[in-house]
Amino acid sequence: NVPRIDYTGGGCPHILAEPQRTNLETKSNEFSAWTSSSGATATANYIVSPDGTQNASRIQFTGSGFLYHTAQGNSSTLFTISCYAKRNDSGTQSVGFFKDGSGGVDSAWSLTSDWKRFTYTYTSTNTSMIGIAGVGGADISVFGFQIEKTHSYATSYIPTSGSAVTRNQDQFTRDGIASLINSTEGVLFVEMAGLEDSTNQRWISIGSGSNANRVSVIFNAVSKISCSVRASSSAVYDADFNIGSQTNNSKVAIRYKNSDFAFFVNGVKVNSQLSGTISFSSPLNKISFDSADTFSKFFGKVKQLQVYKTALTDAQLTSLTT
Repeated sequence: NVPRIDYTGGGCPHILAEPQRTNLETKSNEFSAWTSSSGATATANYIVSPDGTQNASRIQFTGSGFLYHTAQGNSSTLFTISCYAKRNDSGTQSVGFFKDGSGGVDSAWSLTSDWKRFTYTYTSTNTSMIGIAGVGGADISVFGFQIEKTHSYATSYIPTSGSAVTRNQDQFTRDGIASLINSTEGVLFVEMAGLEDSTNQRWISIGSGSNANRVSVIFNAVSKISCSVRASSSAVYDADFNIGSQTNNSKVAIRYKNSDFAFFVNGVKVNSQLSGTISFSSPLNKISFDSADTFSKFFGKVKQLQVYKTALTDAQLTSLTT
């Protein structure tokens, strides 16, 4: 129940909330233990990796070679594989992921002298091989290979050293803060981004421990962000807005007050309602990364989360969300 702070991506850090995932790659950083074919050589502990220790491997290709091992799972299975990589010189750098025993580069990397994480999602056609492929002259460093099954996007790196490892889902709730939340009027403001653009329900709420009383911002429709106010088990206000992709960073605010509801997204009032009465059967006393009832967990990135005890003006909310 402690937020995980992520510093990757540049700019200000953010809270990172991810679902439970398993890295099926049993030796995520032991590339020298993989099988080499057609001119690919791995050297362990060659350079300092993104985790700050000298444990990244060097791979040199003298032909159209590849490092590989047996793939995980069956054919017709969705996988997302990921790996950190950088180039060691300015020579030929035709390198990428190798899957299904294809004998070539399936997803080419655009390498620089800086570490970058590359990901590739595909549906397997057989259960043969998976790994890294390149052509003669390529000289690269790699770190942190990850295989995630039946998921369309990669989550943060899960180290393994002999067996698959599962990371539990992130959860965050702060209870007992009724003095900080006004159950008559107020604003919930969040600067957020999703890990995927999908119909999966992902909520952030102020509530009272059930879905009977809550004020929420929501990802639940492709390309859209939504808001909701529910009091005494009745819907009072709902709105949504197209943001292009849920993976885009967005600043959103919902104002709640009797006969004065509004939804602001990235500096624009996109919806309002001058009717409706708030009558919460229990006072709002909790912030949670879910639908206020432990369901529909939020998975994504949160740079800011603020709760105001007064219903801010249109001008204030425009400024806040710009």
